[in-house]
Amino acid sequence: RPAPPRAPYIDDNRMCRAQPLPAVVQHLTGEAWKLDAKGVSTALEEGMFIDEQESVKTSSGAFVSLLLGDGSRIVLPSSSQVRLHLVEEQSIPQVILEEGQVEAYVIKRASDYDRFQIMTPVGVLGVRGTHFRVRNDGEQSLVEVLNGQVAVNRDDAPPSPRPIKKKPITGPVSGEVKVGARQGLAFKKQ
Repeated sequence: RPAPPRAPYIDDNRMCRAQPLPAVVQHLTGEAWKLDAKGVSTALEEGMFIDEQESVKTSSGAFVSLLLGDGSRIVLPSSSQVRLHLVEEQSIPQVILEEGQVEAYVIKRASDYDRFQIMTPVGVLGVRGTHFRVRNDGEQSLVEVLNGQVAVNRDDAPPSPRPIKKKPITGPVSGEVKVGARQGLAFKKQ
């Protein structure tokens, strides 16, 4: 059963925007599962909705593409798991990478703060519009930027699996590294 749709919001440029969550399963190859907020799994199907605090897990031979309500897409290859979260104040979707890797195609938006974040165990990747991949192997995270720019900051990594709510970011941030197109960065907790 789909989640009730969230009302559109007015962004900081006075534009009416669709809410990013819930996401919908756009494409599925192989076996994958949806995990609810309590960890109860259901076989994933195309057209299924994935909402706040729900996860998607792929098997060793699977591939899943999720379409967010704002037009952004995230792609999970085999043996990966992500959990979705929404920072309500600014309608910022957060993708918490719990296992494996994820590829993101984020819609470009003019804004004073990030419109999309991927949280890894060692840091936060914030973007406004780009195409990039990130994977985590337990010891480090690796980001590959294909187009656009990604801001990496390990100081904002939440100590627990629960993401923290962030205030709007304006200007340079201490400890932040910008990774541009055709560049990559490996980063660890230390």
